[in-house]
Amino acid sequence: MEVKNSAKKSLATNTIMLYVLTFSNYIFSFLTVPYQTRVLGPEIYGILGFAFATMVYFQLVMDFGFTLSGTAEIAQNRNDKEKLAVITEAIIVGKIFLFVICAVVIFIMTTFIKQFSQDSIIFGICFIYTFMNSLIPDFLYRGLEVMTPITYRTVLIKLIFTIGVFVFVKKPSDYLWIPILYLVGSLVAVVFAYVDSYRRFKLPIVKITKKDVFDRLHEAFPFFVSRIASTVYGATNTLLLGLKFSGQSVMGFYSSADKVVQLARMGASPIADSLYPYMIANKDFKLVKKLLSIFMPIIILGSGVLFVFAPEICVVVFGQGYEAAAGPLRALMPVVILVLPTYIFGFPVMTPLGIAKHANIAVIYGAIIQIVLLAILWFTGKFGLISICIATSITELCVFLYRIIMVIRTVKKNK
Repeated sequence: MEVKNSAKKSLATNTIMLYVLTFSNYIFSFLTVPYQTRVLGPEIYGILGFAFATMVYFQLVMDFGFTLSGTAEIAQNRNDKEKLAVITEAIIVGKIFLFVICAVVIFIMTTFIKQFSQDSIIFGICFIYTFMNSLIPDFLYRGLEVMTPITYRTVLIKLIFTIGVFVFVKKPSDYLWIPILYLVGSLVAVVFAYVDSYRRFKLPIVKITKKDVFDRLHEAFPFFVSRIASTVYGATNTLLLGLKFSGQSVMGFYSSADKVVQLARMGASPIADSLYPYMIANKDFKLVKKLLSIFMPIIILGSGVLFVFAPEICVVVFGQGYEAAAGPLRALMPVVILVLPTYIFGFPVMTPLGIAKHANIAVIYGAIIQIVLLAILWFTGKFGLISICIATSITELCVFLYRIIMVIRTVKKNK
């Protein structure tokens, strides 16, 4: 009983720390996003949104599912420092290997594709920032359930970025400062993370082999498939809109509405992320029910208010001229409602039930559904801002239904 209480205390601490992260993201975004949308305008803000949406793909490749596979392996070997060092070093080398591949791809894109070559500097800076961000060993802290240092690091980065935006971004032509500030923040984070991790956990320097690296790539691959598939109904929307409506305000409106969805994901992520290692060790399914019973009524009520007052909220948050973001925001509201249960009924619940593969299968099906829906919209001439948001909501609902059905079936079978 004492061990379980200690585990719950650790879970509570890590969840609180993750929510401090989320709250800081909310506060800093609340301060900077309205400022950026007003100073930069919908078109330039849309260009930045297009660049960062494209970087999501490279982030996924360089992360390669290590956040989940690495977290699980660290949690299972937490008392073996030499093993922890091998895992950490092998994952970092794997990320550098993936970076080289991505660098070749981004070079080709910014050289031969017009939509990328005309803003090649932005894409270059964003790419370097993305690589630096991927080098942070979050999986180590998550697996050992020591989230306090990561919290301090992220809050510091956000503070640097927020102050920098107000200092350096005064007019639309200052837009390059946005990715530069992100890059500076990630550099600070990388230095802090490695100095802190080796001092705190006292990991030895070990020699790793090619097998160590490729074993981690192999273990992370299913998680990578899951993450890259789920991106089809995330960043792909921005990418396709950018290709079809390049240089138009449509991109700014979608990027603004999508910020709310990102905020919902940030709100759900701390619960799911802290539950994952805890559930692997404790299989406390009653806690899952309790968490959903607490948070879902709040989410549904908040989403209802947001739906009704969407135009007014968009003007208040993003500024005059952003009323058109209310339409896509309303169409994305089912995604906001379903984010938390979809996350929880993914790896945190499915892994201890022994059906983790179905978390991947769910998003693969979701990716297929989204691709089919987008293709239908494109070839029927219905591809537009509202229609792709509706398609995204349908896809998210399908992913949730698949996961909940598989969990219920497995629980009944086990009983």
